[in-house]
This record gives sequence, C-alpha cells and structure tokens, in this order.
Amino acid sequence: MPLEDQLRTAVDRALAESSGQLERALRSFAAEVAQAAAAEQRSRDTETQRVLEAAKAAEQSRIDAAASQAAAQATAQTTAQVAMQTAAQETARVQRLTNAVRKLDAARSLGDLLDALSEGAAQEAERTALFITNQSRLQGWRFTGLDDSRAARSISLEGDEAGVLATLGREQAAMARIIANTDTLPALLRTGQPRHRAAIPVVVDGAIVAVLYADAAAGADFSDRWVSVLEVLTRHAGRALEVLTLQRVAGLSPIAPAPAAASPAVASAAGGPLQ
Repeated sequence: MPLEDQLRTAVDRALAESSGQLERALRSFAAEVAQAAAAEQRSRDTETQRVLEAAKAAEQSRIDAAASQAAAQATAQTTAQVAMQTAAQETARVQRLTNAVRKLDAARSLGDLLDALSEGAAQEAERTALFITNQSRLQGWRFTGLDDSRAARSISLEGDEAGVLATLGREQAAMARIIANTDTLPALLRTGQPRHRAAIPVVVDGAIVAVLYADAAAGADFSDRWVSVLEVLTRHAGRALEVLTLQRVAGLSPIAPAPAAASPAVASAAGGPLQ
C-alpha cells in the first residue's frame, strides 16, 4: 500500500477512535446529569411530603385542642363557636398551602413558577410584591393589591430606592425579615397607616434570586404562622427552581425564557437570554 494511503488510513482510524471516546464521554455525562436531576426530584418530593404532613399534623393538633376546649366549656357557647371558627380558618390555611405547593410542583417554566409563588402569597397577605434580583437592582415581577400592579415588570429599583429590601439581598439572609414601621421601603410600598410587613428571600444554591414582600393592615392576623406559610412557599419555590435548572442541563424539559434583568441563577434556569 502506498505510504500516502497508509497515512490516510492511520489518520482516519485515529479520528474514529477519538470520536467514539467523545461520544462515550458525552453519554456518561448526560447519564450523570439525569441521575442528579432524578435525585433532586426525589429530594423535593420528600420535602414536599414532609411539609404537608407537618402542616396537617399541626392543623389536626389545633383542631383537637379547640375541640377539647369547647368540650370543657360547654356552657360557654360563644367561646366554643370562636374555637370552631379558628379551627376552620386553620383548615382553610392548610388547604391553601397544600394547593400552592402543588402549583409550584406543577410549574414547568420560570414564569409559571414565579406566578404560582405570587398567587400563593397573595392568598395569605393583603398586598404582595415579588422582585427578581440582579446585583444591586430589584426588578418587579408581579404585584398584588398595589395601585400599579399591572405595571410590575416596568418597576426597577436601584440600591437606595429599594430600602430595606436591598439590605436583605446584600446580607444574603435566608430567613424572613419582619419589617419595622421605621424601616425604609420603596415609594410604591409606603402607606400612611401602620401595617404588618415582612420580606422573604427566594434562595437557590445559597444565593438570593428573588425577594417576596408581603403586608397586612395593623390588627390583622400577622402571627408567626402567617410568616411561616410564606417561608414554606418561598423555600419550596427555590427548590423547584433548582430542579428546573437541573432539568434544563439534562435536557429533560423545555423551559420558557427568563424576564428582563433576572439574576444569573434565574436566567440559567430559564434556558435563554434575558428578554
């Protein structure tokens, strides 16, 4: 065989072997990513079940306590009626939480997930505002109960404009923050009347990618449970966003583009450039 043909044969063989190795490596990587996504899904399912079971157990405990109190005070009909009403309110609260968590689980795009979080929070508070973080800026996503709710995505708050909400992002605090009446708030959230207020971060892989603001009129039910429900929703939303990110990497499901000015983690989950 001529030397040139021998050389060409050797080159073709080497290229074929390299291509095969690369293909095997890519298949291995895809399998590993798929396994990671499946493991995260199982973890999320376990967490969801735990949250729902704990909520149901707490609700049942409160119902039992209310029933016991009503039985012990059978002659105080008014007290019994109040206890029954409280139990019914707690039952409704747990049902709302259950439905909200299910909607987060059912979300198949970033937009659907953020909308589900906003809707769930709006059932627990009089006014809510969900912002996506982008470095020092907060970009509006969806507002409820505010005068300019329809213009949420045109709202962009820089540093001082965001007030205490920006402080939450800078501190990277993963816990809810009860906002005092003396704290500075964005102009669109200010009112002339005292209100119960809270800000809760949405955390993905240790980074705050969104901030949920919620408030209610002074004297309304702003107990620890009120804030705890919002914390459960935002924590679950963060886990769901992590799963969407893994699914995108593994190529398991299409994800809609992210909104303008979204944080890098949110944009990554959305699978496309900011629009």
